[in-house]
Amino acid sequence: MDRILSQTLANITIVLLIRGLVALPQKEKPNTVKLPRWFLIAGLVGCCLFLILAVFSIRSGDYGTSVIFLLFALMGGSLILAACNTRVTYDEDGFTARSFLGLSRRYSYGDITCVLGKTRDVKICVGNRVVRLDAWAVGKDTFLAYAKKRYRALHSDRLFPTRPQPGNRNRDLFRGNISDPGEFVFLYIFTTVLYLLLCGYMPFSEYPNPEKWERAAVVFTSRQTAEDGYILREDAYSGYYQLDLPLSGEDALLDAIDRGETFDVRYKSLSRESPHRWILSLSDETGRCYLSVEDGFQKEYGNWRIFAMIMLGFVLLWIVMISVGILAGRYPERFGPRIVYGIYPKHRVLYDFDRKKQIDLPDP
Repeated sequence: MDRILSQTLANITIVLLIRGLVALPQKEKPNTVKLPRWFLIAGLVGCCLFLILAVFSIRSGDYGTSVIFLLFALMGGSLILAACNTRVTYDEDGFTARSFLGLSRRYSYGDITCVLGKTRDVKICVGNRVVRLDAWAVGKDTFLAYAKKRYRALHSDRLFPTRPQPGNRNRDLFRGNISDPGEFVFLYIFTTVLYLLLCGYMPFSEYPNPEKWERAAVVFTSRQTAEDGYILREDAYSGYYQLDLPLSGEDALLDAIDRGETFDVRYKSLSRESPHRWILSLSDETGRCYLSVEDGFQKEYGNWRIFAMIMLGFVLLWIVMISVGILAGRYPERFGPRIVYGIYPKHRVLYDFDRKKQIDLPDP
């Protein structure tokens, strides 16, 4: 419960911090397009916070949760790297774009072959290369207006091209059929990573471990036959114990229960509130073993394997859903408007199903 509460508080803190930072006024730097300063602040706070949570998780032995915290810390680090490196500087002759990794490349306005997007993420195609401007970038609109002016001066007042060239279409995941595709690519990647982490962490955290079984000395006061074993009860516990078949020496065990002998029981509870305790190891005072630790492990492993297969099924289903979404964006003519509009907002689809061609975007 404490772990869940700490995770919830951490997520709420990050969300509130980002919302507050987004609301701050952003000052443009002359002839520069860069990410807002809240990217850097949010990255620093998020990275440090999740690193601290990861350290606490490692110390408590919860390695699965620590991996998740480390991945979130890595995401915070990526915000720091993006805020420090990603930017575009421009002058009358051209513009220089510096990438996420700090690599710089110079471009000319006259070489621009396509500009995609307007109000959100913008992609500037220069030959076979693409310069991406984030939706949050400060100075983006000023730069686009200046680039448009310089492009028209170099091309006899011709407007910006807004339809991808064949070479650029191949580099676009949706082949120019979806506006502002970067948002959907990020959404697909982010949700897939979270889904894989969740579906991978749950089987990992539930993998059978005899060291985590609870142990007690129990005198059973009653028993009743169940479908696949026995339901056992004791006076000191209001719930019940479940003992599954097969057992070693079943008749001798029943006699020992009737005689009121004390048993060394290892069991697992579904939760603290659950009245059900599942017996995974059972022996009497003399050391006779009716259900060994190895046999109990195999019983638990069989249930875990079914659970892991269900999680794998969810992962495969998610991959199919993502694949259908990508294919519908790439080939809308094959899927039809009902499916495409069910996946993507209608105003973001740049394919005209009536004319069976791409819609021309307005000049940025």
